[in-house]
Amino acid sequence: MYIADNIFLAAVEKATLWMKDLERSLGAEDPQTAYQACRAVLHAVRDQLSPEESSHLTSPLPLLIRGIYFEGWNPASNKPPAQNATEFFQLVMAYHGEMAILDAETMTEAVLFMLAVKVSASDLRSIKSMLPPYLSYLWPCIPLGLERA
Repeated sequence: MYIADNIFLAAVEKATLWMKDLERSLGAEDPQTAYQACRAVLHAVRDQLSPEESSHLTSPLPLLIRGIYFEGWNPASNKPPAQNATEFFQLVMAYHGEMAILDAETMTEAVLFMLAVKVSASDLRSIKSMLPPYLSYLWPCIPLGLERA
């Protein structure tokens, strides 16, 4: 077996674990719903950050989740950031598409919870410090002792 095979298998396994946790958090019955929610929220978050901040935010993410974040990104597009949570949720829905099963608040809460549980406390503090205030307030509080993967 090639070394690359092991790297890709490990990347798939780790991303699958993250997405299964997100699927459970969303109460979804299929992985496609979790993927679409993850993609919509990560793309909306991405639009709030500079390229440097995006690079920092994604560094602790599994390879395939990082790929979802950067999928289709044009850093030169200079989209105006959302000015408040309502605009952010509208952006999440725009990325999710017209056939949304879940509302933007539910998707955002679940994706941010996944990140809060899976990313180290120091990385999480750093990520939250980059976000606009209305978005950093949306991050859930994680009970002490909740295991991070």
